[in-house]
Amino acid sequence: MEDLRFHDLRHTAATRLVESSIPLHAVAKLLGHSIPLPIKYEL
Repeated sequence: MEDLRFHDLRHTAATRLVESSIPLHAVAKLLGHSIPLPIKYEL
């Protein structure tokens, strides 16, 4: 567990939320993203 980082927990939580059919915009808002995810990854 020494290699576990906060970001790993955040990523796992986001993944589980999406797998549970939580809309991406809701997950993004929960995580504090200011740029909508589809736009962010088109840049």
